Amino acid sequence: MRRVQGSDKPLIVAHLVFAMICIATLLTPFPRGWQFALLVLLYNIGLPVLASRFQRSDWLSIWIFVLPLSIFQVFPDWWLSAQLKTLVFPEDGFFKIGTVSAYMALLWVIPLFLIIYIAEKVRIHINPAGAFLAAGLAGLIIFGLSEATLWKIGSWHAQDVKMIAHMALYVLPAEFILSTAAYTFYRLSFQSPPLVRIIAAFSVMLMYTGALCFFYFFIEG
Repeated sequence: MRRVQGSDKPLIVAHLVFAMICIATLLTPFPRGWQFALLVLLYNIGLPVLASRFQRSDWLSIWIFVLPLSIFQVFPDWWLSAQLKTLVFPEDGFFKIGTVSAYMALLWVIPLFLIIYIAEKVRIHINPAGAFLAAGLAGLIIFGLSEATLWKIGSWHAQDVKMIAHMALYVLPAEFILSTAAYTFYRLSFQSPPLVRIIAAFSVMLMYTGALCFFYFFIEG
């Protein structure tokens, strides 16, 4: 049984501190890719340590699910950048996996953790059915803001597609599906053996890749 009692204040404070660390790090003269790599490594070390420190197996359970999912997310990014050529990862001083900046394998943990965490709060405190919609809406907000802002600091950017405020339109419904699917498969598998959870995470990635293809066809085709 997961331990879900206790205050969420440590998690909120930790994310606020992490946000300040991000701002300070991005203002340094180090290559952008190394900045992102150090930040995502810090997050992925700090989060399970925090969960263990406060005995929050629910936080740890989410992280355990989204970590392999984040790694799998390299593949749709690779397809978008190498085959569809609608996504660009500029040279940033860090090595790449194919055409994808390698730190992306851990970066997806941050938004996916927050999406599932928010959905779980809705499930527990408001409405279980509404949690799935909350996951999708949280994903739209988080990913939309990322699309609209991160191009300014040279991480990645869309090209040759319909956009609003630097947000690629075909990606938005796919990211809604990704967020809802991630939460759904998390709920279905969080008490399952590790292999089942990895297969569930891989299935979410395949659904996202298919959604990208589908909405690209109808919006850009």
